[in-house]
Amino acid sequence: MQAAAGTRSGGIARAAGVRPGHAGRAGAGVARGRRPGRLARFTSLALALAGSLSPAAARSPLPYRVEVEVGYGVPAGPQSVRGEIEAAVRQDLAQRRCFRAVGAAPAAPFEEDLVLRLTIEEFVEEASYGTTLHERSRSHDPEVAQAADARASAIVSLELRTATDSLSLRTRRYREEALASGMASADPSALARELFLAQLVRQARKFACTGSPAAWQKLLRRAREAARASAR
Repeated sequence: MQAAAGTRSGGIARAAGVRPGHAGRAGAGVARGRRPGRLARFTSLALALAGSLSPAAARSPLPYRVEVEVGYGVPAGPQSVRGEIEAAVRQDLAQRRCFRAVGAAPAAPFEEDLVLRLTIEEFVEEASYGTTLHERSRSHDPEVAQAADARASAIVSLELRTATDSLSLRTRRYREEALASGMASADPSALARELFLAQLVRQARKFACTGSPAAWQKLLRRAREAARASAR
């Protein structure tokens, strides 16, 4: 039995060689937060899957610099996961060239400095088994004895704001979830984490990169006009 997986953020996304799975069942054998961060592996696979799910933008970069910040709400999750998300989103935006610069950049004139903030809440990683520990120990079928489901899930809040005066330009809040199932030896928990990260990277890119230069100028102008009006 090979590992199978699916992602859900308003729908199930398919990647090459991956089929949608089903939700893990809580119960005997549940383990939470058991995988250490493996930044290089997760980042490379996340970028590969995210790239396969959405075409690269063909337009010129927007004339802005963007910084990526990732933090936890309540409760806080593993710092290794936070670092994986931040690195993957930053690398994806740089490779896609949505903006003229991502992160720290040499002194150069930019029309605007922006901040893309991701807040992760209720982050959960869990693995469950379709049989009890007693049933698995008595089973002569290795697939039954080792079958496992895994899930990675969180509520994600996205915000794009100006860096100089902290004007909020866009916000979005949604639940991200990735599911994987297969032999325990195939490590479905790791696959669920990788798919979770890949889908999150894709959603962050869609959120940040949408809009023509003219639409962005209008968005910035209206945000500043609203700020001045509220300050009167």
